[in-house]
Amino acid sequence: VSELQRRQRAAYDVNGVAISLKKSQSRETKVVRMGAEIDGVKGLLSAPLTKRREVIGFALWLLGQRLPLAKGALMVLGRMVRCFEFRRPLMSALRECWPTVPPHVRMPLKRETIRSLIRGCILMPMAVANLRSQVDGLVSASDASETGGGLCVSHELTDEGRATLETLQSGA
Repeated sequence: VSELQRRQRAAYDVNGVAISLKKSQSRETKVVRMGAEIDGVKGLLSAPLTKRREVIGFALWLLGQRLPLAKGALMVLGRMVRCFEFRRPLMSALRECWPTVPPHVRMPLKRETIRSLIRGCILMPMAVANLRSQVDGLVSASDASETGGGLCVSHELTDEGRATLETLQSGA
């Protein structure tokens, strides 16, 4: 382990913070940890490819059901959200599609749910973050809409934002 890591572990030890050495990873070029795959060679972060494939298969299976349980749609959509967490703007494709009935109810999928499931499957290959990408100066927020599916980009600070920034920079 690096000197920095040695110092961190020593500080943990002094302060009684337990760590699992069995779960620790050092100098690995590719790691799957807590549902995330990190490829240090390519600089990519995503849900593991096997999980992304499973979500697509689950979505296609659900789309083939005549009267699926609402719970199935909730499960697939939840797994898509998990895969999209590393490219959050993709979540805007999952709008107005969440079942509003109890999970045990069987009924045909809403048109928007079908469209969102298909859209999610098509976008799944994009659910990968490139950790070596240049940082864009635009401030963006995904799902900024109260009704869902929103995406916004800001080119400059508002008057309130400027005032807050000045307060923070003044040290007050």
